[in-house]
Amino acid sequence: MDRSAEAVAAFRAALAADPTLTDIARRVEVLTLRGLQEELAAAREAARSGQPDVAMRAYRNAIAASPDSAFLYRELAGIERQQGQPEAAVEHLRRARELDPSDPATLVMLGDILEQSGDLEGALNAYSSALALESDPAVEEKRSALRGRVELAALPEQYRAIETSAQATRADLAALIAIRLPSLLQAAPVRDVSVITDIRGHWAERYIAPVARAGIVEAFPNHTFQPRTLLRRVDLAQATARLLTQLAASQPSLAQSWIGARGRFSDMNAGHLAYPAASMAVAAGVMQPAGDGAFQPTRTVSGAEASAAVERVRALAGPTPTTVSSDRR
Repeated sequence: MDRSAEAVAAFRAALAADPTLTDIARRVEVLTLRGLQEELAAAREAARSGQPDVAMRAYRNAIAASPDSAFLYRELAGIERQQGQPEAAVEHLRRARELDPSDPATLVMLGDILEQSGDLEGALNAYSSALALESDPAVEEKRSALRGRVELAALPEQYRAIETSAQATRADLAALIAIRLPSLLQAAPVRDVSVITDIRGHWAERYIAPVARAGIVEAFPNHTFQPRTLLRRVDLAQATARLLTQLAASQPSLAQSWIGARGRFSDMNAGHLAYPAASMAVAAGVMQPAGDGAFQPTRTVSGAEASAAVERVRALAGPTPTTVSSDRR
């Protein structure tokens, strides 16, 4: 009568009453497999034809017939994700992982959904577990980007606001350098700057201290740092030049294009105190002059401009781990 589900139930009842009916046991296996194949085909066809409700119902029927098939839970989760049901998708993916811990695809999908849901740590763990099972450049890229988001989220709110700030401060620049260029900072010789008297309690205190000790953004002779003072292009150029000089020590061939550079600026001659720093920063491509060739040394710098300059130095230095250098002694 083509009522396979009822037939399977009847045969199972018979086996429960008499386990010696081995013929019946084999028929149960055949009918169960046939029913699973039919439901799976129906589920996939419904998914392809844009009938998500029909597809999910068919997958649930297939799971009822074969509750230990991990791939069924994963495929059902994929449709639930498309239908905006992340909680159900996560539940089914976790069940799939229990049944088949060796499947990286389940972990990648789980990571994607957790990331979209805002569970960044959970997503990071899922991607890492997937990569432990199988190397995949695309998943490695996802994990790397997510690590950056996790690290950024853990940083002070004031740091995260630098990019959108109309006017950067000396403290902003120190934080950008300490967080994004830890290797250069650690390699710089430590200077004795004694006590800096005006940074206690400032949000960037832990970043200012190591940057000042390295002489990248110097404290003033009166032992103040003046963290709230607006950053000028001349200040950014001098800090940039010190970073480039430090980079040149480890990569001398790279530095040939900027060491000893002599730029031409319409508003700054070779006698200007900051001329060597400005020339070096421009020659290295870290800073750019205005359209009329002016360097504009006294113009204040936006947060985005300061961030871009530090990023260009980081690009020249090559990939380095993002850590916070706050305990240089």
